[in-house]
Amino acid sequence: MSKHKWQIGTKVICVNERYHPSVFEWVDQVPRLGEIYTIKSIRGEGSQDVTGKLGPALVLEELNCPPGIAFLAWHFNPLEEQLTKVSEAEHPELIAARKQI
Repeated sequence: MSKHKWQIGTKVICVNERYHPSVFEWVDQVPRLGEIYTIKSIRGEGSQDVTGKLGPALVLEELNCPPGIAFLAWHFNPLEEQLTKVSEAEHPELIAARKQI
């Protein structure tokens, strides 16, 4: 079960950009660490990646991926939540991210 309540339109930030090498056989673009994305649609809790991990998967507006491609939600945190976890002094790049909310 995911610890976040994912919703379409929510801004998310990529917190893990480790992908199984086979992912690149299907897509040219993958979410990158620290980049901000918008949830376009959500696949249910039963989604599974090539490593066997289960959970919801997110389709992202900013990536032009083939139909059916989504990224497991454990790669992301909701942007607003991430901004409350760290101070801007520790991560000045988040100042610009805060303005996108």
